[in-house]
Amino acid sequence: MPFPGWDFFDEPEVADIDTATREREAARAQSVPAKVPTDPIALHDERRRTVPVTILSGSMDAEQYEIEIAQWGRFAEEWHAIEDREVIRLGTGHWPQFSRPDALAEAILAAIDR
Repeated sequence: MPFPGWDFFDEPEVADIDTATREREAARAQSVPAKVPTDPIALHDERRRTVPVTILSGSMDAEQYEIEIAQWGRFAEEWHAIEDREVIRLGTGHWPQFSRPDALAEAILAAIDR
């Protein structure tokens, strides 16, 4: 599946990415094998639920994430089965690695340290 281009995404998801960054990253984008987003993943080991999980979200806070994931069936069940979980809102679009890389790096380090 090739990169669909920036126009494919909702404006709030890309609003904080400038034109030069969009052009540079579109040129560097790699295709994703078609089965990656479509094939199921089988999870069997219950110990996975004891691994702390931090979601670094661009725009959703924990409350908004709970509302959104409630519509995702088995994904919601899996999320709620995780013993130690948190959602951190970064205040960015979907690609903080382009728009706020330092803030993203700090959030990753904080998640590792928790």
